[in-house]
Amino acid sequence: MRALPVLLLTLFSGACAELRSPDEAPLGLAPGEQAQVRSKVDQALEGAGRVDWTAAWNQEVQAGADPERLSRIALGALRADATDAADMYAALVRKWGPLAGPHRAEVTALVQSALGRGDWSRALEIELLTADDAPTFSRAWALYEQAPLAEGPGLLQEIHDARTRHEKEPD
Repeated sequence: MRALPVLLLTLFSGACAELRSPDEAPLGLAPGEQAQVRSKVDQALEGAGRVDWTAAWNQEVQAGADPERLSRIALGALRADATDAADMYAALVRKWGPLAGPHRAEVTALVQSALGRGDWSRALEIELLTADDAPTFSRAWALYEQAPLAEGPGLLQEIHDARTRHEKEPD
């Protein structure tokens, strides 16, 4: 019975924790506990209002790191413009490759939503974050080509900065 408080403390300390890697070994959860943890994560995914995306991610990693579930969490974080969205996406790509299919379509919808609000910088940020062809960034350049002239200098600088960051990253 002493292990339960430790487990709960571990699971609910996500707000203060760093983002866990999907390569980490999951917690040794007893039968039924994985479902309980995932149910808690589902509540976050389905909830309205502020979601602690890092806590949801970390709990899913601890429950077994299902790539579909982690993709949903990362996209929720991206949609909410959460701090750890970039790190979540990078972890997904390192482990399983770029998003495809319906997840890629959701990224496109997020870009279109930002453009609908006239937020070219946010649209570009999403394209750069989810690029599967860095440092080419073809989707980012396509967005740049569509942008109004007044948006051009800022977007160009963002693409340049992303390329510089990419070149400095270790392989």
